[in-house]
Amino acid sequence: MCNSSVATIFHAIVIIIGSIYGFHEDTAINAPSCVLRAYFYLVALTAICYSKAIQAMSHLFFSVLYKHRFLLTWRTHRILIIINWIIAFIVCVPLIFIDANDSFEIESRSCILSTKTYVFAFCMANISCLFPYGIIAIVVVIIVIHIRRSTRRVQAIRENSPNTTQKRRREIKLIKQMSAQTATVTLAAPLYLFLIIWHVTQKKPGPEPLYLLSLNSITISLFMLTALQFIMNQEVNQLIRQFFKRCCTFIIMKKSTDQQ
Repeated sequence: MCNSSVATIFHAIVIIIGSIYGFHEDTAINAPSCVLRAYFYLVALTAICYSKAIQAMSHLFFSVLYKHRFLLTWRTHRILIIINWIIAFIVCVPLIFIDANDSFEIESRSCILSTKTYVFAFCMANISCLFPYGIIAIVVVIIVIHIRRSTRRVQAIRENSPNTTQKRRREIKLIKQMSAQTATVTLAAPLYLFLIIWHVTQKKPGPEPLYLLSLNSITISLFMLTALQFIMNQEVNQLIRQFFKRCCTFIIMKKSTDQQ
């Protein structure tokens, strides 16, 4: 979750910088940094998507592969996080070598991978987003199969035992979280894919508002994804409530002390 949060913060920083440049269209087009901003934007998206895949793999380790103790260690998870960022930076390297005009989308006034280069855009969408979320879908299926097989193997008496029931509920809750997160990200895909198909079938650019809507839908879906991650995790909610409660208590005590 920390890794996903870092990737989301990185994406937010890139978006803010891009928005500042977007106020000056000529500067944005001619700036040599436009390709780099498009590169880092795609790196941030790739890092977020693969971080969710890593979270799903972690759930798989603890739910299904828990007998392999080395998979449950901090070292394994650190290695996964390192691999996550290596993939994010390496996969997006080809974007640096494309034409600068293809890294600036004038309709949305943003430095991103334009859907006008539809072949490259389609490939990067598959590698950066669809592939990691395919991993999540496979993990969800494996965990569901594991739950069903475990339920059939357990005898009727043990099936209703507190430990077994609690474990099943926890696994089902994890499945709901992963499914909700996957569904949230898919909200950003239709518009971007529609624009790719438009450029494949039509020789003229698509409706201008769709380009900005496509960009904003990605940002909004990532915001919803972060909100879901916060809302659906009771431990994080409890920790943050305790933190704010301590802060409020400290402020009240300080004010009362100052008044005395």
